[in-house]
Amino acid sequence: MIAQLRRRRDVLLPVSVSGLALAIIGLVLAVVRIEPPVAAAIVAGSATVLGSTLSLTLGRYFERLRELEERSREKKSKFYEDFMNFWLTTLFADGLGKPKPTTQHIVRAFSEWTATLTFWAPDEVVRTWTRFRLSSADLEGTKGEERTEMLFRFEQVLFAMRRDSGYPGTALSRGDLLRLWVNDIDRYI
Repeated sequence: MIAQLRRRRDVLLPVSVSGLALAIIGLVLAVVRIEPPVAAAIVAGSATVLGSTLSLTLGRYFERLRELEERSREKKSKFYEDFMNFWLTTLFADGLGKPKPTTQHIVRAFSEWTATLTFWAPDEVVRTWTRFRLSSADLEGTKGEERTEMLFRFEQVLFAMRRDSGYPGTALSRGDLLRLWVNDIDRYI
């Protein structure tokens, strides 16, 4: 929806400018043929109406674009929060006194996340999620080093989600997010 509005903007702006240019040329040709006081009144009136119309139209357009971006950000933020809560609950299930999710539950969650990411996430989040999902598909066959690398791929998903949530210039580096819940992550960096 946002991309569609941006495409409309890319079309409407040149068309509006062209229409404005034609109106000005027509107005100049009309003004040349009539008396100066009448011409001045016509130019002033036309400029006022045209300026107000253009200002109102562009203002509404950009307001609608901001609203759509805000709704999209809210939807993604809720999803990102639920995503993180699922993983933290899974990791700390024993300490929280909760049962660990079954493989079926995890597969269902992956499926739902993939569907949501398909429509709401930007390219970077989709790419990092795909890399993580593929690397974790066969967890039983992985060795210690591969599992560690999978953790760092998971962290890349989190970094991408953070950037999408409004932290584009984060100074965090490899291991900083994992360090929040993996005590010995520094041994693997």
